[in-house]
Amino acid sequence: MLCSLQASIDAYNEQQGEVCTQMKQDDNQTIIAICSPLMKRVHALVRHSAEIVFIDSSGSCDRTNSRIFLLLTHSAAGGLPLGVVITTSESQNTITAGLKLLKAILPQEAFFGRGDLGPQVVMTDDCQALRQAILNTYPQTHPILCVFHILQAMWRWLWDAHNGVPKTHCQHLLHLIKQLVYARSPLDLEASYHLAVQDSIASRYPKYTNHLAAVFKRRELWALCLRSHLPTRGNNTNNFVESAMRIVKDQIFYRLKADNITQLVDFIPTRLEAYYNRRLVDVANNRSTKKLPKPKGRVSTDGIVKEDEVNFTVPSASTDATYHVNVSLGTCTCPDGSTGVFCAHQYAVMQAFQMQDNNPFAIATSAARKLFYQIATGKNNVPDNWFMSVEEIPSDADPQKQCGEALSTEGSSADEDTVNCSPDERLVKAHLPK
Repeated sequence: MLCSLQASIDAYNEQQGEVCTQMKQDDNQTIIAICSPLMKRVHALVRHSAEIVFIDSSGSCDRTNSRIFLLLTHSAAGGLPLGVVITTSESQNTITAGLKLLKAILPQEAFFGRGDLGPQVVMTDDCQALRQAILNTYPQTHPILCVFHILQAMWRWLWDAHNGVPKTHCQHLLHLIKQLVYARSPLDLEASYHLAVQDSIASRYPKYTNHLAAVFKRRELWALCLRSHLPTRGNNTNNFVESAMRIVKDQIFYRLKADNITQLVDFIPTRLEAYYNRRLVDVANNRSTKKLPKPKGRVSTDGIVKEDEVNFTVPSASTDATYHVNVSLGTCTCPDGSTGVFCAHQYAVMQAFQMQDNNPFAIATSAARKLFYQIATGKNNVPDNWFMSVEEIPSDADPQKQCGEALSTEGSSADEDTVNCSPDERLVKAHLPK
């Protein structure tokens, strides 16, 4: 099987004309590192890859229980992959060997030019082996923990019957640590900790105060006020990589285990690469595949006041309150809308003013759309104004002429599907692999 896997890797590298995948044996463990051409373009073109990288892992991906480690960075198009490491063990030594193997095949402009320095920040869940492996590979990187996993671990600890905390006090004790996580300053963090230790309910449970003291010693990993100097860009959870891991399981593996590690490795540079290619091309053309969910509740459209083209005042369905909706930003001041949820008030505005076709996931700037197109296809011969909106295109520009020039540079022949589609779709079709 390993000989077959090595032959498959060699064939893939030869097809790409560069080293995109490598395999090695370390302490009787199989380690594979993958950095596909699309992933290398993300390294070179997305500046956020130099700032923060999210890493998550998932096991039981094939019959031999191999483990996948996925590295992503964030962008306006969602999480973008930077590399994949597949191992047959999750020990610290094996993960370190996997990350160093991946480091060896990264492009020179890895992490937007930082190269061997690695990203400034790496966010993971609370896995000591993974965190130490990252430091062994990139000593100058600052590791931080996902806030969600910290609170989730504390919630599970509180509900563990062996710790002797009754159910009636679990919520109060969790609230104490939430105050530490979201403290506004280091002084506020210290004050909140002392108040938590002296709390009348917390003091009843020595196990809790001891556990809280152990968690507080690692506060530089999870306290938001202690990471304000880091380029996290408001990312305090690794939702990007959690979502990507769900995509891998649902759309790449179809919730089935691969038969063997050879098939597992083949899925990453083929199926996963194709998924991100299609998604980025759709984003580049503002052709989102996301559908707006119909929210719960119903808001009357009679009392909606249109302030301007994008701002609306919407009455509440249950109280006398009113909420402000901005359809351009996709926001609402209601409790649900404040958390980023597509709420009933936004839905009512779209229904009342016939905005059903409005795409709240559209990328605002033509430069960003061109960047995503370049990441997806590897082509940089598109005119600068190709992805501009109708209002942005100069009056003397001829989009049809530019389309013809772009197609001629690729030497493509226009088939029936290409002729019948829009100019931007024609250009994308010409650059997609046959």
